[in-house]
Amino acid sequence: MTHSPDPDELHWTHLTRRWLSLYNACCHAVEEEEMHPGVVSRVIPAIEAITTSPASPPSPSTDSGVSSSGVALDLSRLCMTMSEWAAALRSVAQVLPLRRLVLRDTNVGDAGLRTLANELATLSASTNSYLSRVRPTLSTHLTLPSSFTLEVLNLSGTGLTDARPLSLLVSACPRLHTMNLSYNHLGSSPTGLALLCTALQLHPRIVAVDLSHNCIQGTRGGVVMAGFAELVVARSVKLSDVPSGASAAVPLRSLDLSHNLLGCYYLTRGSTNVVDVFSDLTLGESHLKHVSDDQYLPRDGIDDAGTRHLRADDCGGFHGGVRVEAVTAFPLVTALYLNNSLQSLDLRGNGLPDALMAYVEAKLHVNRRTSKQMGLMMAADDPAEHPPRLLSAERVDEVLRANLQRGLRQVCGGTAPQADASAHPAEATDRAGDGRKEEGEDDEALSTKAKTTVPLAPSHGALWSTTEVNELLQSVVQSIAAELSLM
Repeated sequence: MTHSPDPDELHWTHLTRRWLSLYNACCHAVEEEEMHPGVVSRVIPAIEAITTSPASPPSPSTDSGVSSSGVALDLSRLCMTMSEWAAALRSVAQVLPLRRLVLRDTNVGDAGLRTLANELATLSASTNSYLSRVRPTLSTHLTLPSSFTLEVLNLSGTGLTDARPLSLLVSACPRLHTMNLSYNHLGSSPTGLALLCTALQLHPRIVAVDLSHNCIQGTRGGVVMAGFAELVVARSVKLSDVPSGASAAVPLRSLDLSHNLLGCYYLTRGSTNVVDVFSDLTLGESHLKHVSDDQYLPRDGIDDAGTRHLRADDCGGFHGGVRVEAVTAFPLVTALYLNNSLQSLDLRGNGLPDALMAYVEAKLHVNRRTSKQMGLMMAADDPAEHPPRLLSAERVDEVLRANLQRGLRQVCGGTAPQADASAHPAEATDRAGDGRKEEGEDDEALSTKAKTTVPLAPSHGALWSTTEVNELLQSVVQSIAAELSLM
């Protein structure tokens, strides 16, 4: 009996051959380069790993029903010429459905990034045209190019100085949700950073961006600070703002701007040497050169209960003849005030005042608590998590009879809730109806409860106002719902 080949295995074998053929062609297209053994030794195992590992479940950033499947390729710590990088990046982008691409600690540089971004942008146009005619499924997902499948991109320590190609790359990859751009020099191009922030604002799925260690200056009134502030505001998505059945727009969850030069925002006017003046910004301290911390941005205080609070001076104004600027005047703080979904905003190592850092952490704490509560509410509303309970007919009959009889006894006894007996007259009616002692209730409490009702008239001539009838009915319904655990 012959064993029929696995269709998935045939698919990935064919994909490996396609990539080798294209990679060889790309290597010989420019400078007759040979295929780099380091690239081959990493790409082929990454393709083969797909045949042995099951498809990952859909991630929060993917469309429902389509598993997060694709090639996880790690080319970190490779050192190649620019022509070798161009051949490798073109071939993997065109053929492989990359889900994760790691280029950490390589010499890709701006030239390699432009090659990758242009390739993905070209593929994105053809992919969108294809998907407009075919509904995406798991089988089509496995054959789509990287522009449609890429979810995680790690470019940490790759010598980048210009973020403009990144804006093109972000726009070309609709499934991208995590970017690590740390340990570069993207701060040297403020215009490029502003364009990147604009692209991130418009992206529907980006949830985490790491821009730490990039020498980004927080110039007052500059395009960089404005871009970051607009990004924080724009990527706060309310569930009510997302139309039912629309593509899953998710808010930004994490933004890492640590170990940059954002503290330059507070440099005194007339300073010419950024490095010298920035060195006077003590990390974790609230003072500037020639200005004490009590005169500019005072520290926050901690009360006896351990709760952080800001002093009155943090609201701005003048102190000792020196202008005191409010903590909330910092653009990122103002933006964070308008964002209820951001979970992490790392501003450490920027020389920012303690009061500002405390304000940011307090707001993030509120955001995390709100997000947790929203998650619990959504889980409670999910029928799959909380299927409807089944109640026996005997239990329903018992509860209905007991509560209706109690209501009838009140009617026949000519009693109704006294208007000023309680702030909740419906509850008083419910408890006082039959005069039974409840658990933990003594005789004095029972006597007090009996006084919450007053005789209206003999049962044969009792007159009930519409308000009293309404209160009685509400009491009966609420009691039934409580006993059956319906609310």
